[in-house]
Amino acid sequence: MVKGSFTEEKESVLPPSRLWKGGIRDVLNLLPKIMPEVIATFEAFTYVKDRVDIMDDEKHVFKYTVIEGGEIGRKLKSNSSEIQFQATSSGGRSGQDEGDPR
Repeated sequence: MVKGSFTEEKESVLPPSRLWKGGIRDVLNLLPKIMPEVIATFEAFTYVKDRVDIMDDEKHVFKYTVIEGGEIGRKLKSNSSEIQFQATSSGGRSGQDEGDPR
């Protein structure tokens, strides 16, 4: 089993509202159009049960937890991830992606 966590932070010139819409709200529609060669060959897990813990459109925060399936029980005890988009002084955004594989 893997133990630990990670935090990844990136900056973009796009405003948080646009990244939120494209990266969280419309991702299932946009991804096949943006990267058809990846999505066409992508093989998903046969079964994954997850839970959305937070979906805050005003603060641009998305947190979910994988409960069953995928790597749970094989390599991971549990897995949760939180993505947050915040405006920066330059007008862009600072995004934070935190994962906690246990």
